[in-house]
Amino acid sequence: MSDATREGGVVDPVAFTALVDREGPDVYSYLVRRAPAEAEDLLGRVWVEAYASRYSFDPVQGSARSWLFGVARHVLLRHWRDRRPDPGDLMATPLPVNPWDEVDARLDSAALAGPLRAALGGLPEVDRAMLLLIAWEHLTPTAAAA
Repeated sequence: MSDATREGGVVDPVAFTALVDREGPDVYSYLVRRAPAEAEDLLGRVWVEAYASRYSFDPVQGSARSWLFGVARHVLLRHWRDRRPDPGDLMATPLPVNPWDEVDARLDSAALAGPLRAALGGLPEVDRAMLLLIAWEHLTPTAAAA
């Protein structure tokens, strides 16, 4: 990849700042829908990780937006994994292992919650994540797949 391509992407600090300004509200919304109480902290982690890994961005693989949502997804998955209590800790409060229960609670229509939950639950995790990126974050199917 040429230096000109990188500088036009997210490697250049000025370009990265523009990316944060442009995509920040949508990334925050993505996190709020999945982990409402922790969304602000997670957003900070997304920016730190995205900045640290900005040299891994390859525009041939997709847009900066889709790359950034990939970083956000990895931060969120790590967060959910780390929230699981130690099975040996008898004092730990059990946390939901399936974060989609929180997503269901935020659905606009209670009448659709059951069928939608069953349909989403029946999808492979990657397909479910891609579908939600398209529906909620307005990524194109190509960008969500990347």
